[in-house]
Amino acid sequence: MKKGKHIIIFLAGSLFVTLLPARDLSAQENIGRLFMTPEERRTLDLLRNQEDRTTITVPSLAIEDDPDEVVDEQITGITVDGIVYRKNGKSTAWVNDGNTYEGDLSTQYLDINPAHISPGGVKIKVMNNDKSRLIRMETGQTYDPVKDEVVDPVKYK
Repeated sequence: MKKGKHIIIFLAGSLFVTLLPARDLSAQENIGRLFMTPEERRTLDLLRNQEDRTTITVPSLAIEDDPDEVVDEQITGITVDGIVYRKNGKSTAWVNDGNTYEGDLSTQYLDINPAHISPGGVKIKVMNNDKSRLIRMETGQTYDPVKDEVVDPVKYK
């Protein structure tokens, strides 16, 4: 008997919804653009359709490069800022304001193979003083090339 009651209530509800008078949308007032009065809309259209009147002239600068000058930069540190590991996709590691997804991490001082990214960390090939070394680091850790050690982040209590 309960099942029959539920069916009757369901059919009555369906009939009610079906027989609701449809709203005539064409009779409603045209709302136009949201949050704009007609005057604001005209002003915006006028400003948008105007030609640019500002001309900026930038002076050209001659920069002379000295081809004999050799810049010997030293690594100040390598910090792993974040890791996204995907089993079925391309994993990404963020190191020193660059990431492996965009491919901007291979430099003369470090190289990261995307296959070396795991949920627990990333292996970074570090080149320092004509020596290369593979270092495993976790998110937040920094490699100090002067001390040749990985420094853990400060942990707050």
